[in-house]
Amino acid sequence: MKKFILCLCVMSAAVLLLTGLPILGAAEAYAQTGQDDIIAYVEGVRAKLYAGISRDDVAGEFGVEPYRVESGYDGRDLYRYELLKDSDYEFINEYNLDTVDIEGIAEGKLRVVVFIDYGDQDRLESYSIYYLGSAGVYELRDGSSAGNLVYRIE
Repeated sequence: MKKFILCLCVMSAAVLLLTGLPILGAAEAYAQTGQDDIIAYVEGVRAKLYAGISRDDVAGEFGVEPYRVESGYDGRDLYRYELLKDSDYEFINEYNLDTVDIEGIAEGKLRVVVFIDYGDQDRLESYSIYYLGSAGVYELRDGSSAGNLVYRIE
C-alpha cells in the first residue's frame, strides 16, 4: 500500500509540474513522501521562483500564507513559507527573525521552508530554500546549482 501511495504522490507531482498548476497546494499528499520526492518538490519550487516574480504570483504558486520575519543580517522584511509540513507542526519564532527550524526539518515535521526577499518593489530579489535531504538539512540559494549541507543527521 505504501508503494502505491508513494507512486501516486510522485505521479501527482509530475502532473502538477507539467500542467503549471500550483505545485505547492498538495502538501497533504506529500506528507509520507521519501527523499527523492522531496528533492523533486524542491526542484519544482525552484523552477517557479525567478527574479522579478511578484509576491502575489508566489502566493498563488505556494498556496500558503507566509510569515513575515526580519532578516537577522540587515533588518529587511523577509517572507517565510513552510511547505510540506505535518498538520500538527508549529514553529515558535520568539523574536520573529529569519530563523530556520533545523530541528523540525531534521525530525521530518517540516520538510521544506523557503525564505524570500521581495525588496522594495514587491518583486522577488533573492530566496533560500532549506529542506530535508539524504544526509541532513540542506540550504539551496538562488543561483546555486546544488544544496549545501548545513546540518548533518547522525
